[in-house]
Amino acid sequence: MLRVVAALVLLASATPGAAAADKAKPDPEIGRCVKRVRGDQRTCVKAATDRCREALETDLVGCFGSHADCPKACIAEQAKCRAQPQVDQEGCKLACGGDQKVDMQQCRVEPDPKKCQVAAKVKALKCKQKCAADAAPTLQACMGRFDDCLTACNKATTASSP
Repeated sequence: MLRVVAALVLLASATPGAAAADKAKPDPEIGRCVKRVRGDQRTCVKAATDRCREALETDLVGCFGSHADCPKACIAEQAKCRAQPQVDQEGCKLACGGDQKVDMQQCRVEPDPKKCQVAAKVKALKCKQKCAADAAPTLQACMGRFDDCLTACNKATTASSP
């Protein structure tokens, strides 16, 4: 009986699929495909966001009819207000990504590379969240000024209407 069990163990370990599955290398083609698909998704989300912002701006201007100059000025001021905090946030996130790449390369020499990689990813995520949190107050202030500007446009339109 012991010989049968030993033979089955040897047979199972000699099966090409069993050993190969444990030591299989990731398919670089699949990795490139996944990277491309993720990039496509980010591009799609950005394009949709841009389309929605343009529609909002067009529709807002339309709300004011012949008094469209005022909301157009509000939109321009908001874009100007948001520009620097957005640049700062993107720069911050790029720095987080650069740090993550360095950390991931260092994980290659760690005794537990998977644990190290998870820690590097968590660190990068927290870094990027901090970038967004740091930019949020300034961006929220821009939105508040934008809302105030539109309210002033509405009051001015109402005051100038016959």
